[in-house]
Amino acid sequence: MKMTYLFCTIRFSTIATMLAFVVVSSNSIGCYTRITHDKNWGTYDGIFVSGFEISSFKPCGSKENWWVTGNDEVFNKLFKGLENLRGQGYRQAYVRFRGNVSEKGMYGHLNGYDREFTLRDVVFVRNEKPDECK
Repeated sequence: MKMTYLFCTIRFSTIATMLAFVVVSSNSIGCYTRITHDKNWGTYDGIFVSGFEISSFKPCGSKENWWVTGNDEVFNKLFKGLENLRGQGYRQAYVRFRGNVSEKGMYGHLNGYDREFTLRDVVFVRNEKPDECK
């Protein structure tokens, strides 16, 4: 009888440990596999281009282009930073953004963008682009 009790105890604790691992794993993986606007906050460096029918953000190291949306307050902050840059027409800048990324799809003008990025904060806007951001 003692062996049966020991076996059941070990078996129960093993199952409990496995369940705990699955719960912890699914919570830590969930933020990457289940993309929603509320749970996929992030800070991203990349190249922002603005112009006629263009509001594009390309994160450093990515081949994707994201359509940028946001409220008036955050866009005013962004455009104030862009005003200080040289050039006319399309403005291009190296930026650090905070915001939410949508799931992959077709977004923006003529559905030409891989994702939609909801801009929540502009950390910086710079003219120079570091070599590591391609």
